[in-house]
Amino acid sequence: MLNECEFAVCNRILAARKTWKELSKFTNIPVRTLQKRKQELVDAGVIFFRKRSAYSSNHKKTTLLFFPLVVQAWFVKKASKGELF
Repeated sequence: MLNECEFAVCNRILAARKTWKELSKFTNIPVRTLQKRKQELVDAGVIFFRKRSAYSSNHKKTTLLFFPLVVQAWFVKKASKGELF
């Protein structure tokens, strides 16, 4: 069983994030650079998009989602191959 502190850490690591700005802050890479590489990130399964609910005001748009743990693993994999982002 996890105590409160351990649960908070796990939740922070495993919880999905929702914006380009959050991804930029997490990776320390400018938002525009990430957006230019959107297709590479999607193909690698690092980010994905979810359609918004029909009940929300902007239901035709999509929401960006990413998991910090997956992003970290992907960067480690790229670095091990000697690639730079």
